Amino acid sequence: MSNVLDIWLHIGLLVVLDMASVFAAQDVDVFVSTFISMMFLMFMIAGVMGAILWGIAMQVARWRRKPWRFFLSHHKSSTGAAARLLKIHLQKRSSLFTTFLDTDNLRDLTELFHFVKDTETVLVLASPAILARKWCIGEIVTAKQHDIHTVLLKWPTFQYPTETFRKNLTFAIPGVEALTAHGISLDDVSLAMKWLGSLDVVLFPDRLDADSLIRICDNVTGTVSSVKDRRNSSKESPIAANCLLLADPANQEAVATCYILDEMLVSLLKGELLPLMLRHGEPLPEKVDAHWKVLLICTSGCLKSSDLAVWLVDLYEPSPVILPIIADPNFLVPTETYTDACDIEASINDYEREVYVKMIGIVFQEIATVFAPQSHSSTQEDRLHSRLT
Repeated sequence: MSNVLDIWLHIGLLVVLDMASVFAAQDVDVFVSTFISMMFLMFMIAGVMGAILWGIAMQVARWRRKPWRFFLSHHKSSTGAAARLLKIHLQKRSSLFTTFLDTDNLRDLTELFHFVKDTETVLVLASPAILARKWCIGEIVTAKQHDIHTVLLKWPTFQYPTETFRKNLTFAIPGVEALTAHGISLDDVSLAMKWLGSLDVVLFPDRLDADSLIRICDNVTGTVSSVKDRRNSSKESPIAANCLLLADPANQEAVATCYILDEMLVSLLKGELLPLMLRHGEPLPEKVDAHWKVLLICTSGCLKSSDLAVWLVDLYEPSPVILPIIADPNFLVPTETYTDACDIEASINDYEREVYVKMIGIVFQEIATVFAPQSHSSTQEDRLHSRLT
């Protein structure tokens, strides 16, 4: 707006100065020159007044608009990575889509429900575990009590609270009595649990991928992703990729961590590493060699994944550097002889199983890096950056 006003005033001033120079001539129509000068002076004054009114209107709109566009209500242990990934993509859509995530924005737990009130839309990441966390229940109750638009991002295994659940809240939700200190009674909780069934629903996929992430953001924001985003999500692999991201495709938190790492690597390394994430059933690219870097996302039970087993066996001959990334506090680093860790159901022969055991030993000779997107920090980014450069 300031640039438009600046151009507007400069044009008016130049015209007035040009009209003033006309008075130096002998034959001059004083009335016409004066009229034109006065008209442009009026235009300049009108421009200034218009800018003032526009500024006042924007300030009033800012006062009326809540500070948070979205509030992500989630169970940290089971959907923390998915919540962070969703925040990244929502905020990429628009600077107006301010998104509250407790691990980033909450400093005092007593203020949690005030943040819910200061939000336009509450997104409930409805995994099965969310109904057992009292603070998530409190967020849902607060959203209902203050008529805040709420959307249920429903996991495939989520089940709505039953009548039995609502009659036994103290047993079903450990510590729910603590919410009474915040003005939330058990009756309020019971009504909110029933209210969940009336909310708008966006389905979370069985297997997370870029296309489903775009669809979720489209539905939640009411916007349509750019052509560039859709083109990037549909292409199978970057032509110049030189880094592999491997995770258990059946573990949505692991896959979400891969997408977060993809965003982070592109941002931090400025094109030095171009990551490629393999999805369920996809083979290794033929061009993989010893110069590639591989990031293995380690989560609980990942070494029993048939996809990871096939990928690690195929990486035996190229022998690239494989860096283990521990993304789950429940992951246990395997110990020799590694045979227990690779108790997989994949249809691999004895030779391939032997190679897989060797690959697990090779992988965990490297010093693992901890990357927990649930409690993401710049320190983790710096540590990972130093390992990759």
